[in-house]
Amino acid sequence: MREKRLRRKNHFIIWGALLALFLASPSFAQTQPEKGGPLTIQKIEVAGSGPGSRIVIEGSTPFEYTVFKGSNPVRVIVEMPKAQLGKLAGPIEVRNGTVNVIRSRQTEYGARVEIGLDQSVDYQVVEEANFLFIELAVKALIYVGRHRLQAATHPRSLAVLA
Repeated sequence: MREKRLRRKNHFIIWGALLALFLASPSFAQTQPEKGGPLTIQKIEVAGSGPGSRIVIEGSTPFEYTVFKGSNPVRVIVEMPKAQLGKLAGPIEVRNGTVNVIRSRQTEYGARVEIGLDQSVDYQVVEEANFLFIELAVKALIYVGRHRLQAATHPRSLAVLA
């Protein structure tokens, strides 16, 4: 009788240890969660007006992007693979003399933001942590006598175009 109890006790301890070991070990079928979760675009806004406009795009995490110029109509396009727009999808009316509208939409590959322009501009892209800044600079033409001078992004940088 005593031997039967001892077997039951040992049997209980072994099964309990196996169960604890099984529950404590990681499962190989589980996938690791993405760092920081899915990328969401949290804010799209215009800072400044006129020739010194700056478009700010804020993401939940640092993100990949491609920026290029489009024509007919003139625009700057920002593509962000794997990004989610959520409530930001749709047009934002700006009409500040440089930017007329910002259109954002979700695509099958991620998010796309199109910055519609009133005129052709030069742009510079600056990336800081979760932020993407697109700085727009209007090309100003200056006439001096018979020569046409062009100030690309800064009034001190003049080039003679004759």
